[in-house]
Amino acid sequence: MPERTLTVPLALWVCVCIGGSAFVAHRAWQDWRTANDIDHQNLVLAQRINELTAEADKRGQVVAPVAPYLPDARVIAKTASFPVQQALHALEVTRVDGIRLNSIDIHADQGSVELALEFSDYKTLLDYLESLNDGEPNARWKLRQATAASGAGQATIVAAW
Repeated sequence: MPERTLTVPLALWVCVCIGGSAFVAHRAWQDWRTANDIDHQNLVLAQRINELTAEADKRGQVVAPVAPYLPDARVIAKTASFPVQQALHALEVTRVDGIRLNSIDIHADQGSVELALEFSDYKTLLDYLESLNDGEPNARWKLRQATAASGAGQATIVAAW
């Protein structure tokens, strides 16, 4: 049986395997360097935090870490304490012919309610606004904007708590 010689396809496969192995080895080396760089940066930051904490302790200051969820917790607390029922009750009991509510946007984190409505005429709109503010020590509901073409108009009323 004659001896077999390397053929072109086999040589190509060998080149592809060597190239692929070199590529994988290069990527692994880059990932290892990146991981080491990150570890080094974390170590430097931890040392800096320790230095700043020691300086603050020397001056008698207390360094309290800020919880990452604190801003969200504040928004949740504002939302939970917002008087949604009071706002909706004021809208339910106030009925004026010629007013049609299109949307109610409650911004509990900002402490406001915004109404978009249609009105038949300006007198009706002002009567509705006055009815909303009945029983309030200060005018809580305020007209932000109103536009009227021929016939019905559009208005935005805002209340702040």
